[in-house]
Amino acid sequence: MAVEHYVRWGRGVLRLKASQDSLEVEAGNGSISLEARMIRVEAPVEEWRDVLQGKRRWVYVDLGEELEPLPGGRNATSRLLMLGLFDIRSTDIGVERYLTVVTPGHFIYDMVIVSSARIGVAAPMRRSFYFDRDEDSLTMYLV
Repeated sequence: MAVEHYVRWGRGVLRLKASQDSLEVEAGNGSISLEARMIRVEAPVEEWRDVLQGKRRWVYVDLGEELEPLPGGRNATSRLLMLGLFDIRSTDIGVERYLTVVTPGHFIYDMVIVSSARIGVAAPMRRSFYFDRDEDSLTMYLV
């Protein structure tokens, strides 16, 4: 059973749909789907990088265009939110917006940070990412 919620994103909202096994972040011009071993970005992707930093592996995905909000905002929140087993925080610092998602323990990556034009995925150093790119999507598989 999916739970749906809205978080503020600029002058509109992002729609979040969560179940115990997945989270979908939907914007006006794309979406990001999180599953235990896979992340799918359905939006134009410019490039991505796999970087080792300390004991973490980070993958940075640069989007071809900024995420546009969905219209609305009447019942949206702008702070900490628990959806299913996901811990989500929306932050707006004026010049940029961030959505931080801490994933459940059975996911093999730790967190995802979404900004207007970039997505960052943190995983333990021992994990490997494999990429499958389509015209307007990027799928990341983790092992």
